[in-house]
Amino acid sequence: MTQLLRDDEVLWLIVDVPEESEFLQGSKSKIDFRSFHQTDPRRCRRSWPASNGRQKRNGNVRCPRHPVYRMVKMSRACRVETKRKELRNVTGVLFVSMCALLLLVNVTAQGQEESASPAPEKKSYPEVPKEYEVGEETVSPDGRFAILYPVRDEDSNVDSGLTNLLVRLRPYDVLKEIESGDGVTWKGGRGAAAARWDGNDWVAVWHQRKWSNEGLVVSQIANDKIKREKKIWPEVVKYFDRDFKARFLKKYPGEDGYTFVSDEDRAKEIEFKDRKLILNIFAENKPNLAPGPVWSAELRAVWDLDKAKFDKVDFKPGEISVRKPED
Repeated sequence: MTQLLRDDEVLWLIVDVPEESEFLQGSKSKIDFRSFHQTDPRRCRRSWPASNGRQKRNGNVRCPRHPVYRMVKMSRACRVETKRKELRNVTGVLFVSMCALLLLVNVTAQGQEESASPAPEKKSYPEVPKEYEVGEETVSPDGRFAILYPVRDEDSNVDSGLTNLLVRLRPYDVLKEIESGDGVTWKGGRGAAAARWDGNDWVAVWHQRKWSNEGLVVSQIANDKIKREKKIWPEVVKYFDRDFKARFLKKYPGEDGYTFVSDEDRAKEIEFKDRKLILNIFAENKPNLAPGPVWSAELRAVWDLDKAKFDKVDFKPGEISVRKPED
């Protein structure tokens, strides 16, 4: 017995091969189609199943679908779902690829723009003497005042002996020569001057040392001249000297002096705020971690610019200990 079934893509030929003896050649037994087909197919009108899957009727007889037909529908549904998943995967890959491509294009474009941008022009100060250069980081907010540094001789690497200058840039005029201490005075050298401004009329100047900053002086500028100047550093040092001699040298008279030390983990050492100068100064006798007796102290103070004196001082002596040599 054969039967034709069709879906939208495949034409199926279904062959039933019963094992009953009535189908053997020469058998006289009557064929009973109900044993392998619920309805006598000879009563069904020959017609293709509708594409929407609804069964056709022949009079009052309803021709049931063969079980294989359901298998066909399941197979087709599986193929459709597989194609949908493949399409979703391909769409996801395309989306990620497009995002990566756009990001690469954007980074490349920015790199080209940065490389194409001209380097900022270095400011020129034609009135400044040729043996000096301007410390750009020391220029006042209005651009009129700055500290000058002697030009470094890269060949000899010898200090020229010239002092740092606090000047008016245009028109050029020297406001004061900054006292030189130990070390060199060229830009970035140990011993060179540095500055911090509070507006355009107050400037704090100090010397850069190996471990910290020293020699703090505060100056007020008015009418392009130094109106008032106060050396704050001697006021700071006396607090440390008193404690170092009283607590440490009495116990360890053979020890040397101490050194002021900068620490990035602490607050800023020198900072202007509300017409006051905030100081955070730290000192230690062995900043190089050498073994032996160790002394330290810290000062936090507020200097009043108008009164020209300390408004608040908080001096904290550190614990005296003995550092053992490393094994």
